[in-house]
Amino acid sequence: MIMDNCILYELLVYSEWKEEPELKCNRHVEDAKSIAGILFRSFKSAFKTVTNKEAHDDSIFRLINAQLPWQFAVGEKGKVVAIMQNEILEIRTSRDEYSSVVGKAGIPKDPYPQWRKLAWSPDCSMLACAQSNGIVGFYDLLGSNIFNIYPAKYNDQNVFSDIKHALVCVIFLEGRVKSPKWSYELITVDGMGNLKNGYQENHSFSFAKSYVGGVTDVVYHAPHNLLYVVGSSNILDINQQQDQGSKMGISAWRILNDYPFYKLAKSVSDDDNDSAHHMMQSKVWSWIPFFFRKIQSDIYKIQISPLGKYMVCLHTSGSISIWLLPSIRFWKLNSQPNYDVKNNVFLDQRRSNLFSVSESILYHPVDVNWWSEEAIIIARYSGSISVCSINDLQNLLGDLPEFFDGQPRVSSMCDKGFLGLECVCMVSSIKKRLLEDDQNWEELSMSG
Repeated sequence: MIMDNCILYELLVYSEWKEEPELKCNRHVEDAKSIAGILFRSFKSAFKTVTNKEAHDDSIFRLINAQLPWQFAVGEKGKVVAIMQNEILEIRTSRDEYSSVVGKAGIPKDPYPQWRKLAWSPDCSMLACAQSNGIVGFYDLLGSNIFNIYPAKYNDQNVFSDIKHALVCVIFLEGRVKSPKWSYELITVDGMGNLKNGYQENHSFSFAKSYVGGVTDVVYHAPHNLLYVVGSSNILDINQQQDQGSKMGISAWRILNDYPFYKLAKSVSDDDNDSAHHMMQSKVWSWIPFFFRKIQSDIYKIQISPLGKYMVCLHTSGSISIWLLPSIRFWKLNSQPNYDVKNNVFLDQRRSNLFSVSESILYHPVDVNWWSEEAIIIARYSGSISVCSINDLQNLLGDLPEFFDGQPRVSSMCDKGFLGLECVCMVSSIKKRLLEDDQNWEELSMSG
C-alpha cells in the first residue's frame, strides 16, 4: 500500500533452486590455443574502435550478457509464473504461493541463455519459449511441448551457433483473422528487424529500412493497437535532450489488416522525411571515427505502463527516459537518486560471483517494470531494487533500496506485489579445494 508517498512492504521468498556444480574452463586459456583467433579479435577490436561500430552492437551485447541466464514470465497478473532455467522449464501458480510445480519440461541447453525470450498468451493457455537461435517452442500449462516453429534455412545438420537469429520480442495479439484453430496471433521480431507473423508465417515484414543498425526491442500498445519499435538512434551526444521519439530511435507502427500490414505512425512534430533522415544518419554516423563523436545512448529495453499512458526506456548509457507521448522525461545515470548505493552485505560475495559485472555498468539499470501508472520498479546490475515515482525517481521503499543477489529480473505489479528473480553463484578454485583436502587429510592422519 502507498501512504504519504511511501510504500509499506514485506519481502517474501517463494522458492529456491540449487544447481549442480558445473566445471567452467578458463575462456582465455582456450582462446590462447588459437593464434589466428587472437589476431582476428585484435583486428576486429581495433576496427570497431576506429569506426565506433562498437557503440551499438557490443554495448548491448555486453549489457545483455551480464544479466542472469534464467528467464521468467508472469501471466494473468501473477496467477501463473514460468521459470526458464538452463535446461528445465517450470510452471507454477499463485494458488499455493508458487510452492509446487504444476508443469515441467526439458529444454535444450542454450549457449546464449540471456538472449532467450519467454511470453504467455493473454489467456495463459500457451507459453512461448524462444531460444537464442530463433527456435520458438510452445507449451501448455502442464509443460507439454505442443509444437515448434523454426527460423528460415534452419535444419538439424546446420545448427545456428550465434545470436544473429535471436529474437528481441515474442508477442501475442488478438487475431486479425478469426480462426477456429488459433485464439491469438503471434508476432516475432529478430535483431535485424525481420518480423514474422503467425504460427505458419501468414505474412512477413522488415523494419530494416528504418533501422539499418538493427532493432533492440518491440512492445505492443493495446489501447491504440500500435507496435513501438526501438533501435539505434541518430543522437550523437547523450547530453542532447530530444522531445521527438523518432530522433531517439523510437517509432510507432500501426497494425493493419491488409498489405503492407504495418505502417509508420508519425506525430505532428515529426518531419515528413524523418524516417529517411534517421536511416541516412545511421548509415553516415556509424562510420565516423570515435574521436569525432560523443557517447551514444541507444534504447535497448522498453515497457508500457498498465493503462498504456506511459512508456519507460532503458538506455545503454544507464539513462532512463519516461514518455507521456509526445513529451519526455530523461534522467541521465548520474542524476538518478541513490543510483550508486553499494550493497555492503554481499560485497565480498560479489567479488567471487560468476555473474559479477564490470564497474563501468555496475550501477546501470538491468531491468525495469511498472509498479503502478505513477511508479516504476528499477533493478540494477549492483542488485539494488527500488520503486520510484515517475515524477522525480525518488525511492518509495525508503531511504535505501532493497538488494537482491546477482543481476535481478523483475515483473510488473501483480495482485500482491511484484516478483523478482535473483541468483547466488559462487566460484571456487578446484586447485584450492584439492590443497585444502590434502591439508585436512594430513591433519586426520597425524591425529590418528
